[in-house]
Amino acid sequence: MPKNNLFVRLGISKKPFFIIFVLLIDTFIWFFINLVIISKTLETNENSLLAWSIYLIAIVGSSLLSAHASTWRKRFDFIYIWLFLGIVSSFLLSFLTPNIPLEFLLSIIFFSGVAFGLGMPATLAYFAEYTAFENRGRISGIIFLATNLGIILFALLLGPNLTIDSIVAVLWRGAGLIIIVLLRPTEEVGELRKTISFRSILSNRAFILFLIPWFMFCLIDRFHQQIFLNDNPNLVTLSRLAEPVVGTISALVGGILSDWIGRKKVIVFGFVALGLAYAVLGFASGVAFFQYFYIIVDAVAWGIFLVSFLLVLWGDLSSTIGGEEKYYAVGSVPFFIAYLMQYLVKPYIKNVPAEVSFSFASLFLFIAVLPLIFAPETLPEKKIQERQLKKYVEEAKKAVAKGEHA
Repeated sequence: MPKNNLFVRLGISKKPFFIIFVLLIDTFIWFFINLVIISKTLETNENSLLAWSIYLIAIVGSSLLSAHASTWRKRFDFIYIWLFLGIVSSFLLSFLTPNIPLEFLLSIIFFSGVAFGLGMPATLAYFAEYTAFENRGRISGIIFLATNLGIILFALLLGPNLTIDSIVAVLWRGAGLIIIVLLRPTEEVGELRKTISFRSILSNRAFILFLIPWFMFCLIDRFHQQIFLNDNPNLVTLSRLAEPVVGTISALVGGILSDWIGRKKVIVFGFVALGLAYAVLGFASGVAFFQYFYIIVDAVAWGIFLVSFLLVLWGDLSSTIGGEEKYYAVGSVPFFIAYLMQYLVKPYIKNVPAEVSFSFASLFLFIAVLPLIFAPETLPEKKIQERQLKKYVEEAKKAVAKGEHA
């Protein structure tokens, strides 16, 4: 195999890479399509808050339960069932209409949430087991790059007809299942995986030191996005255009940098930059330049944090002790709880002064950095030194080669 082979550089075999690539991208894009369908359905529904609550609680609950249950059997038996349930749930979304009875609406919404959350811990655990420390960031960046490009494409394709959108979701999820079956995944590592308790995870100092700032960021950002974009269609349009592009680039660059200089430095940079953006808005929330600056910085932070907190960190922390499913299940809770809080606080947003709110947000984001100071670097120092040494050796070889040609 040639030294410049992509899979050699990524430190992963071709087959596991394609399985991870297909599983995660198929799932993330499928989740986006479902969100679009559900959002359009609930847009004018008087029970939208109740429906959103049930949907997000179903995701979190099924994820935590499956993280416990998935260790009882072979992982891909579980994942196959999960992929099939995704096809069924997407088909059921085609029955969502403005006049659907409440009990049917809530049942379909609940099933859709379960169909997403049920297999995510097992899928992410497979990702953690087959990616090495030193390449986990860049592989995550590549996955989010492909995912965001796919989301942009589907955002252009999806239309007002929710039935057609649900058919698209069925076909997309079905294609993912077919590809995974054809790839015939093996579980040499998975069959030997360890079982640990949720209590031991929540008593893990390193895990808590990363979870707290992640939780604070999710809550603060979701809340202040509502304030920032409230009744301002121009900012909403700009945000929807800029965030996918900037976030995609940020996810890729952030993933690469986290493999080179470590996870902590990249995450701290995201928090400090976003804290400064909020501080500026606290003084001049109506100035267009600072509004654009915030949109860009927020997109950069989301790109960094999605890679770090959804894929990389929990895999790092669980790689040596096991329990990957549970680490990922608990680590994803802040993301969905923040979504729920976004809908709970939405009716009260108009009563909050923007300048005061942004100033407090800046303060809390800087406070969120404090746990990160005490958190350990999850990328082993040896890996960082090896990369630096390799870089110096390559530069030395180039210098010698130039001297010989001179």
